[in-house]
Amino acid sequence: MIEIWHSLLLAESQLTQAFHHLTISANFTEESALVIAGFIPQIPENSEEPDSTTSIAAQVRALTVITQLWSTMKNAFTSKCISTAAKIILTNLLKYEFSLSYKSVLDRWSKLCADLIVAAMPLWTQELFAMSSSQTTETITRQLWSLVAQSLISQSKISCWLDIVKLLVVPLGYVTHILSLNYINNHFRLWTMSDVELDVWNSLLQKTLTSASQSSTKLSTVIDAIAQAVLPVACVDR
Repeated sequence: MIEIWHSLLLAESQLTQAFHHLTISANFTEESALVIAGFIPQIPENSEEPDSTTSIAAQVRALTVITQLWSTMKNAFTSKCISTAAKIILTNLLKYEFSLSYKSVLDRWSKLCADLIVAAMPLWTQELFAMSSSQTTETITRQLWSLVAQSLISQSKISCWLDIVKLLVVPLGYVTHILSLNYINNHFRLWTMSDVELDVWNSLLQKTLTSASQSSTKLSTVIDAIAQAVLPVACVDR
């Protein structure tokens, strides 16, 4: 199936001569992402045992297939194409209540979501907080943050240091401007980072400073960006 999927993607693509990357039209990007999202299991009507063995197995299979299809698409096209596709797939994933209390489901779900979030940057922030306020616990959200952070730390080059700032301030209580004051009061949580999380955070901060320096950005500008990112929370606390 993966080979067929790869062939179908290539049939609709074209080579971007300047960068030697494959691109696809916006319409085909959306259609392809929706095809992948179509493998998200449907919740049967009047289901009395959502966490049955059959349901868990179906979720594991679905997440495995979605990961394979997404990886094929990610490796074939430009970052702009996959960014749009990742946003669509991630949004659909968050609509389904996976049985995250099962490790086999949680491991696959968290790794897939982390990969999608990195690809969708800088459009990922809303989705991350949507997860923390819906089906995920704080523990799972923190695990996901750590996976995304470590993925960015391992990258040799970051397109924009401001994207890292958006991730850097998540444990500090970053809230997007579109959220209502009532939502912030009800759902805002400030993390007390563990030693491991603090090490990841410090490495991410260093990555931010390095990336900013490479683009000739002053340290004061980076500090100001971090302050501005957490400003909505500071206003609420007052």
